[in-house]
Amino acid sequence: MLLTGLILLVFLHTWRSTLIVLIAIPTSALTTFVLMDLLGLNLNLFSMLALTLSIGILVDDSIVVIENISRHRR
Repeated sequence: MLLTGLILLVFLHTWRSTLIVLIAIPTSALTTFVLMDLLGLNLNLFSMLALTLSIGILVDDSIVVIENISRHRR
């Protein structure tokens, strides 16, 4: 997560945008683990693969949204 934050800071050049993405990552992961526990699902290789893929999509989509917001604000 720290490596992701460092890379985002290099490319986005703002602390605020980086912080938004870094808050979204553990929030989504924690929510996923809680829902998996409530539904009685176990954590296996496929679950970890899906979680990794969804976190990557989350980071990518949040970067697109942040860039779009900053473009409209300018």
